[in-house]
Amino acid sequence: MSVTAYRRRLLPRGPTLETLHMIEEALRSSPRPLRLTEIKTLLPRKVAHATLRGAIEHYKRLGCVTEGSKGVMWTRAESPADVLPPAMDLKSLPGFRDEDPEASLRHDEYLYG
Repeated sequence: MSVTAYRRRLLPRGPTLETLHMIEEALRSSPRPLRLTEIKTLLPRKVAHATLRGAIEHYKRLGCVTEGSKGVMWTRAESPADVLPPAMDLKSLPGFRDEDPEASLRHDEYLYG
């Protein structure tokens, strides 16, 4: 059996990138959790239930959506600034001045030749 036939037989086809983008836009635009039927009505074209479920599972694996009893909601932060703490101010750190600036060079020479 060829590799392509093996893939076709075992791996189910997932949602297309266009479908993923449509679903993402619908979820991002809503301030509240949406049921799957509500998501279907917000999409510009029809999407099969299995495809929608596959897209939701894909986004759940990535940590972008949360699914609960009230529906599905987009939970990923908009920008890295929302997730990352502010950068540390390096000027506020204590400085270090070596008495012998050549000491580290001699040490490296001793260790590594």
